[in-house]
Amino acid sequence: LEAVRIVLRFVQNAFAYAADQEQFGRENYLFPDQTLYYPACDCEDRSILFRLLVRELVGLEAVGLDYPGHAACGVSFTGDVRGDRFDWNGRTWVICDPTYINADPGMTMPLVRGQAPRVVLPAM
Repeated sequence: LEAVRIVLRFVQNAFAYAADQEQFGRENYLFPDQTLYYPACDCEDRSILFRLLVRELVGLEAVGLDYPGHAACGVSFTGDVRGDRFDWNGRTWVICDPTYINADPGMTMPLVRGQAPRVVLPAM
């Protein structure tokens, strides 16, 4: 839990936020290395980077979550973690939002609280 919290805080706070329309004039999904390169990123870019870091550094599975107008992640922890969660594919997934600044694992952004996200499996 603490390792995921550290990765989450890093992604939440290390990058300036800008909507794709502001930065590129159109929707533009960034690869993790591009998120590190460009001066700003948005919610799906942060979610893609967060998912990669959780898998590679912490060794936990994570999925993308597609809400109307927002993206976040779900992480499958090996132990019980309090907070907002959902069951999918035989596992429990805890909401982790790389755009909700200083939110801990298990906290859903108020903008999308109560909405059911669509699970997105990246091609990684």
